Amino acid sequence: VMKQYYEYLSKIYGDKGMLGLFYLASTKLPNLKNYFNAPILYIYGEKATGKTEFVNFIFKEEYTRMTFKQTSLPTFRNLLKGNAHLLHIDDVDTEPGIEWTETFKSVYDPIQSGKRLIISGQVNLTKEVALFSRTIFIDLSRVFPFTEEQEWMFKAMSFIRDKAYFWTYKYKEDEGRAIRCLLKADRIIENRCANAEHRFKESYKNLLTAYFYFEDLFPVKEDKAVEIVVSNLERQQMMLSGAKKKYGQEAE
Repeated sequence: VMKQYYEYLSKIYGDKGMLGLFYLASTKLPNLKNYFNAPILYIYGEKATGKTEFVNFIFKEEYTRMTFKQTSLPTFRNLLKGNAHLLHIDDVDTEPGIEWTETFKSVYDPIQSGKRLIISGQVNLTKEVALFSRTIFIDLSRVFPFTEEQEWMFKAMSFIRDKAYFWTYKYKEDEGRAIRCLLKADRIIENRCANAEHRFKESYKNLLTAYFYFEDLFPVKEDKAVEIVVSNLERQQMMLSGAKKKYGQEAE
């Protein structure tokens, strides 16, 4: 059921759906003594592009959701101290400001936060270069509208998603395997994206490592998975380079 669910998701959302699933898988990797940072997943899109539903399809109910307008900064900081591992802050449609930005950035450090953060909204995070460099950026603006076949799959996914549950997937945590997958991902990213921002390379190595570790679950072969990861890294690197020129900031 899980494989069928992921296949439908791939056909509806294409490469963006797979990238979201690689991110989900990365949250289940063995810790490797905090080797990996915790990239922030940023789901961007105009109104009615299905950002919230995209998160629901990928992560389902195993996250704590809040909206930016209705959540105070102290409340959010308290959630970062709580037990919830995965946090989703929705409707970030205005520039967050320095205090929010610094708090978001702190989640990237796994030793400091131990959390994973999903942001969804319409705000242009490239203006916050130091925050944007800590994100995996998925743009849903060009996904919709659905075809009739995709609409049918959307309904089918809504029906079966509670039975296709990654969090209850039984697997053996194997650090040796995780290290081999990491070395393979490291070699590919360094060869293909040598000049990219260091944080981008580390974040996307995380995703590619997760793909290799859980490869049997995904409806894409290795060459396609590599292309999805590399092309999104390159696209985000171009956005970052443009932001640095426009705003004169560095990815501190």
